[in-house]
Amino acid sequence: MTQQTFPISGRHPRVVINGLEGQLNVQPWEKQEISVSTDGPVEVLRQDGDTVTITGCKSDLELWIPSSINRVFSSITTDIIGTALSRGASIERAGNVELKEVGGSVTLKDTCGNAELTAINEGAELSNVGGNLRAAHMPRLQARGGVGGNGTLLDIGQAEIDMIGGNLWVTSVGSATISTVGGDLDVEQVESALNCRTVGGNCEVRNSASAQVNVHNVGGNMFADGTLLAGLCNVGGNMKVQASFTAESRGRFHVGGNASIVLPENANLTVHAIVGGSASGPEAIYSHGGGFVDLVYGDGVARLDLTVGGNLRLSGTSTPRSVSGSDAWRNFGSDMANFGMEIGKMGRKISREILKSLGE
Repeated sequence: MTQQTFPISGRHPRVVINGLEGQLNVQPWEKQEISVSTDGPVEVLRQDGDTVTITGCKSDLELWIPSSINRVFSSITTDIIGTALSRGASIERAGNVELKEVGGSVTLKDTCGNAELTAINEGAELSNVGGNLRAAHMPRLQARGGVGGNGTLLDIGQAEIDMIGGNLWVTSVGSATISTVGGDLDVEQVESALNCRTVGGNCEVRNSASAQVNVHNVGGNMFADGTLLAGLCNVGGNMKVQASFTAESRGRFHVGGNASIVLPENANLTVHAIVGGSASGPEAIYSHGGGFVDLVYGDGVARLDLTVGGNLRLSGTSTPRSVSGSDAWRNFGSDMANFGMEIGKMGRKISREILKSLGE
């Protein structure tokens, strides 16, 4: 059995682990020392300044690390850096955490700094990350509480995230459920589903033609390319959508600014729009200065309902076989512009509140 304690003089010590055959368990304490305990042999166990290096540990490894984050003027946080952990890891109240090539699962609780997790074989469960989050190459990710900074997700099977204080980038995920993003949301290649309640900034979704995408509130602009949008979406700024609009699709949008819809070839869609500005297609203007317009493409099986504070532009190769509308509402355009401003204010307020709550 190996048990050793290393004194720490600075405020940001770290532990570097390479090649662990057992489970990693990290707990905080108030002592200004790093305690190392393991039942098996260790190839390398040494201290260089405030860095403790552990290499080739043949059994479970238990660490007690300095953590006194509640002291305003003398806070101490310990970074954990681990590579090639054959089993799993449980870490509480560390500073920055960087783990790569973990054979089991990872549990992080109350991380004070950034969390970077790569190639986690059985996925990760996080609770409160104070800094940025980067997670890549794992079957599942669950992040409860909040992430104070930005988030990056790459090659995740299933992701569930409560709250991101900054921006969030998502690439190549099976499905993602996200409650709130304080900044911008940028998504590419979702396989099955994307659900997000609130985006304080802009939202962009690309190359997700087979996925069902439901984003409820966007404070800024919305852009969706090659994506099937479902449900109700409130957009404070402008919106541009290019989608397939399958027979089962039902989309509803409230857009404070302008809306641009790129229709597929041989569209089979009914569009019902209430517009504050003008509504137009490639070869015709359907409405001037505020009113409503109904357009039927093909048999009109799919349904798209729009409330647009600015102008509506429909483009593509399809031509409506039926057009009806009215320009009856003289003051509707200014009313819709006010509506858009209110949604934009909502998104900015949400972003500020998220950052404020995560900073407390």
